[in-house]
Amino acid sequence: MSDRKIVDDYRLSRTAIYELYQEIRADLDPTTARSHAVPGLVKLLIVLQFFATGTFQHVLGRNSGVDQSTVSRHLTQVLRALKKCVRKHIAFPRGEEERRRIKQDFYKIAGMPNVLGVLTAHMLPSPRL
Repeated sequence: MSDRKIVDDYRLSRTAIYELYQEIRADLDPTTARSHAVPGLVKLLIVLQFFATGTFQHVLGRNSGVDQSTVSRHLTQVLRALKKCVRKHIAFPRGEEERRRIKQDFYKIAGMPNVLGVLTAHMLPSPRL
């Protein structure tokens, strides 16, 4: 799969996916010796594609060769793993001065007022504080 296709399908680069997997793999890798256990990386890829596309779980399952209920379990497992490390990667501005500076910087970049952050290149308005 090309690097462009990976970013299109998962919204992350090959390297970013691998680094994320390394960080949460202990929570995703199967603990069973079953021959049909879904590998942790596959679980992550299924969930990343769900996040990236918003596709229904049953469609993702069909495309991935698993049942919808399996996709649902993977989603829960990956979300729990991500929750453990979220504070390491996502930070919100802590003070009024920092919020003001960030809003000014985004305004300079895109001409949009009151923006505190960007998520997948979508600008989010800051909440009223």
